Amino acid sequence: MTQQRSREFNAMALGMVARVALSGLLDTLLLWGFSRAGVIEPEIALLYGMVVVIVNGIFYLLIRSGVNRRYKYPSMMFPQMVTALLMQTAFMIMAPHVGYLFLINFFIIYGFGYWD
Repeated sequence: MTQQRSREFNAMALGMVARVALSGLLDTLLLWGFSRAGVIEPEIALLYGMVVVIVNGIFYLLIRSGVNRRYKYPSMMFPQMVTALLMQTAFMIMAPHVGYLFLINFFIIYGFGYWD
């Protein structure tokens, strides 16, 4: 892979991480609204936001540092999708009252994974 192509690919991968992080932020705001309405505990919204920041931060650092270029598929889309699906499943179990939010995210996760 040429240097220019590598930079373009990393820019595309970082853009995807940014869009995933934005989606997680919107979900966190929705969960905060549900917690304000008394549907779920506020700790769930806080924990979700923290997990989104940590997971996206890890993938950002892996892509930014170039670790992703060692793999056959440097976009790291499959690990990102598996991590996101496990996270959504865990929170669906933790907050079944708003489980539909996490189920809808399954479709978003699969939609993000189209280009790998």
